[in-house]
Amino acid sequence: MKITSLIIVLSLAFSATSCAAAAAAPDNPLSCNVGPVTKSYGGGQWLVYGCSDGKSVVLVTSQENPGFPFVFSFLYTSSSMTLHGEGTGNKQATDAAFNELQALSQADVAALFQQAKAHAAAGAGPHAI
Repeated sequence: MKITSLIIVLSLAFSATSCAAAAAAPDNPLSCNVGPVTKSYGGGQWLVYGCSDGKSVVLVTSQENPGFPFVFSFLYTSSSMTLHGEGTGNKQATDAAFNELQALSQADVAALFQQAKAHAAAGAGPHAI
């Protein structure tokens, strides 16, 4: 069961990364593999990864999260930040997380990126901050 769950999480992470890549310029694909750091939104745990553009982030449900499997991404264009969500997890759980995430400012998302980056630089696995 854990392997199946891990495969689903990785599939969703790659799906979110694919969405991120589609939003990036064709000659500069976006990868989101910096981190992760564990954060809590909507009462559930989320693994937060930073992206190669230095500002976008992807949040993937942990296996214990009732919203599993689900992915959110904060993606940037030249003039704005957009929150996207995709998955088949419990709608009540993902809606609760969405409500918290949509209230985040660009500075808040930048702080998430920096936390994931710092955690990755420390060489640690998933960790709650």
